[in-house]
Amino acid sequence: MNLAYHQALQERVANKAAIWRAEFAQLATHYLQTFPREEPRSVPLAYTAGRLCEQHGQLSEARACYLQIVRLTPDSLHGSEAERILRRLDLVGNPPPVAGPTLDGEMLQLDDLLGKPVLLVIWSTEAESCVKELPGLLPAIRQAQQAGVQVVGMALDTDRKAVQAFVAKHKLDWTQLHFTDSEQRGWKNPVTTHFGVLEVPAFWLIDANGNTVSTTATLASLKQELRALTDTNGLAGTKSEGDEEVVPAGATRERTTPAPAAARPAAGKSPSGKGAEQDVPRTAPATGKKPANSRSAGR
Repeated sequence: MNLAYHQALQERVANKAAIWRAEFAQLATHYLQTFPREEPRSVPLAYTAGRLCEQHGQLSEARACYLQIVRLTPDSLHGSEAERILRRLDLVGNPPPVAGPTLDGEMLQLDDLLGKPVLLVIWSTEAESCVKELPGLLPAIRQAQQAGVQVVGMALDTDRKAVQAFVAKHKLDWTQLHFTDSEQRGWKNPVTTHFGVLEVPAFWLIDANGNTVSTTATLASLKQELRALTDTNGLAGTKSEGDEEVVPAGATRERTTPAPAAARPAAGKSPSGKGAEQDVPRTAPATGKKPANSRSAGR
């Protein structure tokens, strides 16, 4: 298993690295199931395998790891974290129940944006990765906007004025959600806690019918995934001046029953083990600590 893990990290040939990640995930879940007395070691290994696979788009392998952890150790710290991640992965094909106050003081639900695809960007000025990646992110967002994608930001900052200053400085001309309650900022944001968002920036793609397409896009994959989203929703790509506005098909929908995300289960611990129970994303985080680039269970 150690060999598979190190090869998964060090292999430079993409398809070979994917094979090693899958091997590591299989061995880790087997170890967890076969040796119950080894849980202090086997659970973190299975969780690491799941995260590694998820970060590289191998979602079936990631899901297998998380499901095994939840099944065998539901009350553990990693078990509650894996449950939240699975809840996020299960959003695909369903409407994300995301809503909250904007910087302008209005209330916005993603359901209000039916008719065009949506890119939700979860970020924070307090996370170095977000600031560092902004120059590479902005061109992709601008192109998506020109193609008809509606962009919504969700800032995890503890300081509202810092968000406003950053938005003005960098001319971020899309709607920003930011919660007014200090207890719903930082990593206590209802969206991040309920759906296991562990790193920022995070990108969620929603189609014109309001259903989630992906919650695992990365900066490296974002441009391609946005192109696929606009193609699927009948948008012709980047528009030039004078082009008629393209109205995507499917402006209304038969709303599918959402995954059971609207009521948070009892195992609602935060990665620090101190999280309180709260309803889903109709409002978001605060830890008194600045949101680092990522958080993870048991680390």
